Amino acid sequence: MRKLITLITAMVIFCTIARSQTTEVSGDITSDTTWSGDTVKVTDNVWVHSQATLTVSSGVYVEFQGHYKVTVNGTLIAAGTQLDNITFTAHDDSDPWNGIQFYGSLNENDTSKIIYCNVSYSYADEGAGIFISDYDELKIQNSCISNNTAEFHGGGIYCDSSDITIENNNIKNNTCVYDGEFYGGAGIYSLNSYMVIKNNHIMNNSAHGMGGGIYCVGEYAYIYNNDLSNNFADWWGGAICLEYSGALIYNNLIYNNSGGI
Repeated sequence: MRKLITLITAMVIFCTIARSQTTEVSGDITSDTTWSGDTVKVTDNVWVHSQATLTVSSGVYVEFQGHYKVTVNGTLIAAGTQLDNITFTAHDDSDPWNGIQFYGSLNENDTSKIIYCNVSYSYADEGAGIFISDYDELKIQNSCISNNTAEFHGGGIYCDSSDITIENNNIKNNTCVYDGEFYGGAGIYSLNSYMVIKNNHIMNNSAHGMGGGIYCVGEYAYIYNNDLSNNFADWWGGAICLEYSGALIYNNLIYNNSGGI
């Protein structure tokens, strides 16, 4: 009986160790790679090259050990589940990481996905949480983008010259700190992009410039079925600020924002 108890105890300890596996990563990813286990510690910048795919398994806690970033020229598949989210965050709230950055996808790359992810406590000049430039193959869904800080534009999400759908997310408590006209977009900043922004909760974002919740410049944006509340802008556009943008805005719930629309 004692041997059986000892064996069961050893198996429990082994399973606990296996589940709490920690991996350290950094550098170039030139072939298909999977991050799995309990915690992945990022100890330097990571670059996913074109035609390579980085897959992050559901439930993984990705912890950045300094001001490092993940740059994606290939494909990122970070698809958690409702009960088993993926987290991208800093090892210490006072020592932010540098975000996820998507650049110039080639047509042969598969669609990148950020689904059921938490992206928080990042700092960058532009696009602190998620930065997108000339990259169309990306879905951001069912995720929480929060507590990120940009110096100039896009505390939560920055999108430049891209066609992106942002759907069913919580985008909250993000900040743009530069105090000046034509800076801001604390929740979402869109520049010359075709954006579909639908069914999101966009709340408690703060821009010392313009566009506390959403700031769109140029091209088109479809903004519908969103809840925009308690966002703030020092200049104007507490909820939404449009500049030379052919945006279609309908069926949104907009309330308690400072600076109006």
